Amino acid sequence: MPFEQPRFEEEPIIGKTSSENGDEDKTCKEEKEKKYVYPPSGEEMEQIKIRHKTFERLKELEGAPEKTMDVANEMEEIKKEICIDRLEIKRDSEGKIILHHATSASNYFKIERDSAIKPPAKTGERSWRLKGEEEPEKLEKVYLATKEEAELIAERLQNKYGGSVYILEVHVDEKNLHPDEDTKEKTWYKSLDALKTCSFKGEIKDYNMVGKLDFQLPLEKRQEYFLRSIKAKTPEEKEKIRQEFKDEIACLAAKEQRELKKILEQKQKEKAET
Repeated sequence: MPFEQPRFEEEPIIGKTSSENGDEDKTCKEEKEKKYVYPPSGEEMEQIKIRHKTFERLKELEGAPEKTMDVANEMEEIKKEICIDRLEIKRDSEGKIILHHATSASNYFKIERDSAIKPPAKTGERSWRLKGEEEPEKLEKVYLATKEEAELIAERLQNKYGGSVYILEVHVDEKNLHPDEDTKEKTWYKSLDALKTCSFKGEIKDYNMVGKLDFQLPLEKRQEYFLRSIKAKTPEEKEKIRQEFKDEIACLAAKEQRELKKILEQKQKEKAET
């Protein structure tokens, strides 16, 4: 949010006259005390909205006290909607939550083959392959993120493993959404608020590819080529290293695309047969 210049409220301070003992009357001049009044923060605005909506709802239920017990649940829904609105999370025409998923080329090919994003328990793979990530509950989930966070995850995936990275838009039923365990939050939307990530339990069939990072070597490999080029003793040797770098990318990228083409052709064939 752009910085806003503080507003000022002026409050006059009225002086008092001196006693009647003949001394010269001393009258304090009016002074203006400047108070800094800043606009409410995002969190404060959310609390204001929640209080306002709670008041409105309670006022509606004045004639039906037996229903006031439902207000707590309604307020939780209001908190959720205010939170996802601030995070700019959208819903589709069916009310499904729209989130994003970043995945490597090899995983994307399997997604296309199966026409579904499947959790590691069904694919046997996990993008990060981190220690402690093999817990049964985690293996049953697909991890999702906001669009901006998915783009950052895609960059990290490519830097670590290389290859192309795909960003998928998914439409999911929120009843199957859960927090990312790393956030320690209790709800999926608070998880998104904390780390911009959450999880989905089960398979996701409603997806669409909306972004791609073109093929690249892992960051470590790129750094090796860079150091070799720095140490090159002649322009010819430097150009040779540069061409070797380009040839390796072109070769591996072509191999990756051939694999994707084969999978897509097979899908098209199966679709035509049915």
